[in-house]
Amino acid sequence: MKLHILKISDRDDHTSDPMYYTMKGLREQILNEWYDIWGEHIDYSKEQIRESDDNLFEYLNSWNFDVEVILTITEKDLV
Repeated sequence: MKLHILKISDRDDHTSDPMYYTMKGLREQILNEWYDIWGEHIDYSKEQIRESDDNLFEYLNSWNFDVEVILTITEKDLV
């Protein structure tokens, strides 16, 4: 098992602070809040974002957000 910590930065707003999420937390944020606020996307449905990390990252990229993995924790790290 791997747990990734992601840093999300808005390329259009250099004054905003970056946001930090786990992959699960980011997916829930997009599907439960941002997707409905930002409106439906021609290229990505909620189902596509739910099923694919690549689609999730491409969706955020299409809204001018950068996603960077800043930390990966494995089971070995937790022992």
